[in-house]
Amino acid sequence: MMRVLREPLGAFGIALVLLMVGGAMFADFLTSFDPSRISPRDRFQGPSVEHLLGTDHLGRDLFSRVLHGGRIALSVALFATATSLAIGVVLGLVAGYGPRWLDAVMLLLFDSIKSF
Repeated sequence: MMRVLREPLGAFGIALVLLMVGGAMFADFLTSFDPSRISPRDRFQGPSVEHLLGTDHLGRDLFSRVLHGGRIALSVALFATATSLAIGVVLGLVAGYGPRWLDAVMLLLFDSIKSF
């Protein structure tokens, strides 16, 4: 980890990830607009002090929509990672503790899947 932080590009990448995760986690405190509130009066506004990224065709604030949408994206990513980890651990245990022929069959199957 320290080696990554010594490299400027690595430090920038970690800072960017932390910024995105922090923005998604604290979206309620960072935005003053409801991401789903429709305001026809505020349609197609450009970036300003009030709306940092502007508004869309229904007058919804884009900055609050991006931050709140980040929560959903992070939730999906964490769920997919946890599911993959659970499946991988179970298959690894089966291959490791099972008979050698089962390990060979599983290796052939996984290598075939990886080739696509």
